[in-house]
Amino acid sequence: MMRLNFSSRPGMFSFLIGRFPVLAVLLACMLLPCLNSDAQQWTWQLSPERYQEMSMFERNQYDKAVDLLKQNAFKGAATEFEKFQTQFADSKFISHVLFMRGYCMQQNKTRGEAIKLYNEVMDYFGQKVEDAAPALYFMGVANIENGDIKQGLKCMQEMIDDPDYSKHPLAAGALRAVGDNCWRNKERDKAVDFWKRATAVEFWKTNQPEANASLNNAITYYILKKDYAGYEAWRVDKKDPENVENRYWVAEQAWNMAWNGFAGDWGGEFTFAKQKEKGESMKAFWNWFKTQRTYYEKKDPKGGIWTYYDRAINFVTYRYGDKDERTKLVEEALAYIKKLEDKADANNKLAWISERLRDAGVFDRAIFVADQMTDRPFAEYKKYEVYARQSDWEKAIGRLKDIEGMPNDNWKVQAGRERARLYREVLGKYDEAIKLYQAINLPPGTLWDIQDCYKRWGKLDEALRQLTEIENSFPDQASNAAWYKAAYLDEAGDREKAIAQARRIMKVYPKSPASSNAHQLLEKLGVKTGGGVVDGADGDIN
Repeated sequence: MMRLNFSSRPGMFSFLIGRFPVLAVLLACMLLPCLNSDAQQWTWQLSPERYQEMSMFERNQYDKAVDLLKQNAFKGAATEFEKFQTQFADSKFISHVLFMRGYCMQQNKTRGEAIKLYNEVMDYFGQKVEDAAPALYFMGVANIENGDIKQGLKCMQEMIDDPDYSKHPLAAGALRAVGDNCWRNKERDKAVDFWKRATAVEFWKTNQPEANASLNNAITYYILKKDYAGYEAWRVDKKDPENVENRYWVAEQAWNMAWNGFAGDWGGEFTFAKQKEKGESMKAFWNWFKTQRTYYEKKDPKGGIWTYYDRAINFVTYRYGDKDERTKLVEEALAYIKKLEDKADANNKLAWISERLRDAGVFDRAIFVADQMTDRPFAEYKKYEVYARQSDWEKAIGRLKDIEGMPNDNWKVQAGRERARLYREVLGKYDEAIKLYQAINLPPGTLWDIQDCYKRWGKLDEALRQLTEIENSFPDQASNAAWYKAAYLDEAGDREKAIAQARRIMKVYPKSPASSNAHQLLEKLGVKTGGGVVDGADGDIN
């Protein structure tokens, strides 16, 4: 079944993002964990019960239209639904078929015609909620997509004001749209009221995407308002305030929104002139989030505290930036790790903390933490990353050489390739890089690396010879290697050889992406590519 999901409706999302800057960040966030994930979501198709009520002949015609719609053949599907109307004019399903015609026309971007059909459903079958409510909702969406936002929102408002239509699953989308409009108009208290209504239990069961989006938006309201008492009053289970599962998700959902929102200044909420206010908002969130630690511990007595440290250290390191808070958290986390019996798990967690300290610029401490690891190659690699971040290449390369001398083949190769990459991409020591790649000898990857060294070194002939070796030895890489030769020759200004190589590619690898690239190169060079273009293109360019 095709399911309604606004992520597949670019018109609606473009409208929202363009007009509600603070929501642009939220729309980019991952969906928060939802309730009733296995519940039946709204779909345009007839329910099994209604479908069973159709006659055999009605089903036959209906299925033709549905099959075309599933293939995105919207115009053809609309025609088949229209045939249904003609053949079964007295059918009890005409209201649904009319809606489906409009829906197909809307998908076909013939929105004016779709709106007419939706109006027809409303005029003649307004009492059939299962068909009229979707017609009203999509009439609103179609108007918004057409740029008539006022009329579109009027449809949405009409839907949520009607006692019957407001219970339809699509009413969750209408509530969100109206709430978003209130937010745009700086009526934030009104906006959150609409969003809360869209998170009602029945909408989680029948229109999860819209309920989830409204939940995200409402959480944003409380974070920006720094009203965590109000947030808890809304989200915490009133019958069981210490329900651990509930409290855990209250914390997780707020963290997720704060993590994503503060990263982008909430889509423009905190301008350059409002960075002080942003700092105050982050501090308020952090002070509240610290109080949620106990629910992480109770949710998972064995490992929940690490989930808390993950969230807390990340937020303090990459968002809030409070050094004292970070130091305190890291020391607590190190004490926790020290008690772990699983050494591999402990090493991974120590590496993670070292990375956070490295990113925060606390380099000495990052090295200290890496030294606590019992996996020596792993530890040295973490130390290498710290030195590399400081551009201390002598120490960085020293750590890599140490790893290469250890009796661990996997780490030896990784360290060797990384050292070669530094020579090639950072230090310009191409001869040393090539020697390393030759010693590692893992073709075709190392051959690609070697040709890149020669290219950067300015030794075009050697680079071309390496590409020829790749082309001749690795069939799955051949067309790509051939194309690189053409591109290098063109870049070097050797027009004649570049043309010859491009022609050869089109002849030898006619169905490859390289052939398309070669065609474009020839056009750029002013060479006609019609009939006979590849004549005389059998020779190779070495």
